[in-house]
Amino acid sequence: MVFVIYAGALRFGCYLISIGDMAAIEVLGVLMTVLFGSYATSSTRAPSHASENTDDSMNRLFEDDATNVQNHTGDKLDEVEGSLEFKHVELPDPLHKGAPLLSQLNVKVSGGQKLAIVPLDNEKMNPFELLLERFFDPVNGTLLLDGVGLRSLDLSWLRSHHAVVSHRSFLPHCSIAENIAYGDNSRVVTRRRD
Repeated sequence: MVFVIYAGALRFGCYLISIGDMAAIEVLGVLMTVLFGSYATSSTRAPSHASENTDDSMNRLFEDDATNVQNHTGDKLDEVEGSLEFKHVELPDPLHKGAPLLSQLNVKVSGGQKLAIVPLDNEKMNPFELLLERFFDPVNGTLLLDGVGLRSLDLSWLRSHHAVVSHRSFLPHCSIAENIAYGDNSRVVTRRRD
């Protein structure tokens, strides 16, 4: 069917060229736009079975009690050294029942030490990002910041004292310092004129 439509469009384009309404390059431009546009549209559709699971997945995603960022309850550390420890952390995939994102994770990162976690190409979400930002809490195990459990800390305070650079990040076309300051809600970011 698609080829019949393309053939008809090509035939009509030849007719428009023959009567002088369009130039050959214009007809070619229109045909290529339609061709590439239809290809791009057809390749971005979700598989038919994906729509069946969408409602169930979204319900599971939001069935957990979300932690309120505006609720400023919890501890605030006077000084942060930056030591982070994952002890026997287990995190199930919030979108797929039974598939663990993390299982029995034990990692310790000392203050000042850098840790890069590179997800696989097909990973849609980074479990470390979910845990560090406290979008989800582990079902088993604990996360400790300077020896204090993340669950006991004020969520707004916690998020203001660390940075997570996601593999899906979008950074505005600014300097590195301006992009870092962009995440700090207490600062006013001005654009420098060079």
